[in-house]
Amino acid sequence: MAFLKSLQTVKEETEKKIPKILNRYMYFQIEQLKRTQLVNQSIRVGNKFPDSELTLHDGSKTTLFNLIDDKPTILSFYRGSWCPYCNFTLMHFDDLLKLQSRPINMVAISPEKPTENELISSNPELQFKVTTDEGNQLSKSLGLTFKLPLMLRIIYRLGGIQLSHSQGNREHELPVPATYLVDSKGVVIKRWIEVDYKKRVSPEKVINAYFNYK
Repeated sequence: MAFLKSLQTVKEETEKKIPKILNRYMYFQIEQLKRTQLVNQSIRVGNKFPDSELTLHDGSKTTLFNLIDDKPTILSFYRGSWCPYCNFTLMHFDDLLKLQSRPINMVAISPEKPTENELISSNPELQFKVTTDEGNQLSKSLGLTFKLPLMLRIIYRLGGIQLSHSQGNREHELPVPATYLVDSKGVVIKRWIEVDYKKRVSPEKVINAYFNYK
């Protein structure tokens, strides 16, 4: 409950910085995205993740299954380190992971280039691995990706967010926030997907599911 209340505060503080007419437009786009039934089309419980190449924070290449490493794993897809909701949620995960008596394998995945990822530069001792899904290739294969309409791109640019720069391409695509608990073979045990990026599953709930599965 504390997480959700704090996330609500993040939402209120973030929206104060944006003109009301732009806030209304952004909510309209969230509703439009909900109508696409994206959640129903994405990878389901019982399905196995496809393997995919990912880039680590130092620029080296690896694969998803190398990172899963035959262990139950939490996979968190986020928009980028420019997203206050993503940052708040991931840092809450980090705080909880530090408190655990047993290590938890967790991988955070976004389309943001390592050189642009402020999450890494600001927090060099994170308890989870931060990776780049170049061109959203993995999130596309999972059915999580959508293309931003032109007006939304303009609003983002006005706020200093240039996806073409942070991602290194001109596709103007983002994944919806999604968290998966997978088993040691990459099969989905549980999933939490939020088309409304201002809402998130509480990290406590995910970690409880992890230990209940183990």
